[in-house]
Amino acid sequence: MITELFFEKIPRFFAALYRLLCESFIFGVARKVWTAVKNAFMGCFAGRLLSERPDENTLSKDSLLFRVIDGACVRIVGAFGRLIGVLTFGTCSFTGTRLLAKLRELYSFLDFEFVIGISLCAFILCPGDLWHNVYGLVIALFLLGVELVLAATKKRGYVPLRTAGAAFFAFVLSTLVSVVIACDRADALRVMIFFGTSFIMAIVVAVDVTDARKLKKILGFIYLAVIATAVYAFAQRALGVAANASLTDLKVNADMPGRVFSTFDNPNNYAELLVLTMPLCVAYCLMIERKGVRAIALFLELLPFAAMLMTYSRSGWISLLLSALIFIFLYNKKLIPALILAALIVIPLLPSSVLARIGTIGSTKDSSNHYRLYIWEGVMRMLGVDSNWFTGVGLGPASFRAVYLPNCVEAAAPAPHSHMLYLEIWIEQGIVGVISYFGMLFSAVRRSILAMKFASREVRLALIAGVSALGGIAFASAAEYIWFYPRVMVMYFVVLGVLYACVNIARSKEN
Repeated sequence: MITELFFEKIPRFFAALYRLLCESFIFGVARKVWTAVKNAFMGCFAGRLLSERPDENTLSKDSLLFRVIDGACVRIVGAFGRLIGVLTFGTCSFTGTRLLAKLRELYSFLDFEFVIGISLCAFILCPGDLWHNVYGLVIALFLLGVELVLAATKKRGYVPLRTAGAAFFAFVLSTLVSVVIACDRADALRVMIFFGTSFIMAIVVAVDVTDARKLKKILGFIYLAVIATAVYAFAQRALGVAANASLTDLKVNADMPGRVFSTFDNPNNYAELLVLTMPLCVAYCLMIERKGVRAIALFLELLPFAAMLMTYSRSGWISLLLSALIFIFLYNKKLIPALILAALIVIPLLPSSVLARIGTIGSTKDSSNHYRLYIWEGVMRMLGVDSNWFTGVGLGPASFRAVYLPNCVEAAAPAPHSHMLYLEIWIEQGIVGVISYFGMLFSAVRRSILAMKFASREVRLALIAGVSALGGIAFASAAEYIWFYPRVMVMYFVVLGVLYACVNIARSKEN
């Protein structure tokens, strides 16, 4: 009965509805207007600059803009390679620069994917009280430098930057502009370090992972790190975690124990990390060829699932469920009824504190829900002041508070951010920033879904995992500013980098 409803009746209903829409007068007029606008745009300079043009030697398409960017990057890499040659082997060489010669042998004894994997483990596993965000920037710059050296010394082929798409670079440019217009440029530059680290990590992953073997290795490191954080979370629960009134309304959640946060500073941040990484971990498990090892690896995934429950993050729970639905829908639609049945069986078995926490979702008695509404009301007032909705107020919490305090609701005056990713991007970077962000997200998801049609099994699994991770975290992004904690932002862009890499691998296979 359920199978017939989901896979026969509902699809037939929407197919009939779609046919009626396509045959309607309004749809016909809208299509003609859209065609006229599109043709006019494609005929102007901006359209010719961004439009895709067929390349004679490949099945992929490039825009004029990316031909210019890629050409400049090829020249930079070539010039850097010649400089290394002169400093290492030429007449200008000396003892210190001869050490650069060893970099030519780097790939012969150490895979760069190993270095990236260890770096990702550092981002995930370093305890919050020991982590400094400058470490992330140093790691990102080191990886970018090694990648440049490998490309310059012909140890790696050049991967075109068009892999990331125009919207990604539009968002990067919008972020840079928001530093210039910020009320407090010093604070904006500080926050730009976090964005820069994230952008670099996305590019490094996108250009380095060029085949399924490298992809599996990167995902393997992420899997090991996530399992380790779950073990750490169980240790926290065993040793005891004090309930924190700043994170939970203790009146409504009186029987709830302290919320674990593992290696992160905040249980919500840890839950966001799990939403972003658990789909990648499941994809890695399904890539394992030996059935026994695969079964053990999948069984260990119960550890981060249990850790997610112990975070008591309501937005994290819903996001993970949404991520699982998207994953199963893309992987095998026939398993959706089984997932629903499993959820119905598991819910009564959950601890009473978890069930009580679920009951507070959307509750008007929970002060944290009211707090968010007050913040959003203040942010909407900010957008209405002058031209903030168009230009934004600039990057960073200092610029945010300078405009927020005169417009805030008194009950939510201490808020350091808008408590919503989409609103935060809009208020900081203006309408261009929020449009470029959604363009970046939509482009990555769209190209990933298209690439699934001709990708290998391993690459398809990673594409499914990346799309489901971004789809799941989209819900948490509506209730939390998930980028306020820089390590979560880095992992968000690492997921984007994985998708870019997989699309490039799939394109190469198609070509």
